[in-house]
Amino acid sequence: MFSTMRFLLINGSQSKYWHRTLKSALSALGEIDAVEEKDTLVTLSGCEYSLVFVDATAVAEPPDLVEQIRSRWQDLPVVVASAMPQWEQARKVMMAGATNYISKSYNEEELREVARKALNLAV
Repeated sequence: MFSTMRFLLINGSQSKYWHRTLKSALSALGEIDAVEEKDTLVTLSGCEYSLVFVDATAVAEPPDLVEQIRSRWQDLPVVVASAMPQWEQARKVMMAGATNYISKSYNEEELREVARKALNLAV
């Protein structure tokens, strides 16, 4: 089951280190693709993803992007990660339909746990 999961990271060209960390963390669960914000909807239309991670620092308006994703893919979990979490942004993305809003972690086990919870998988 895990090998068929696909994850999408929306991060643009920033945060390459976080992309590598996330890829390593989720490799046991499935494959991860990365796209820039402008390619998000086209990419989601072309492939079935299990979970989307949004790097809040790499997109213009994280709440707007979450809302666009959730309006077309209601059951697709969306996790927003920020290097500098802010209460106001957390509130806005959660109201837009995000599954979770996290502080950007470089701990692979923490990232796997976030993915498992978003997917309702047994630990």
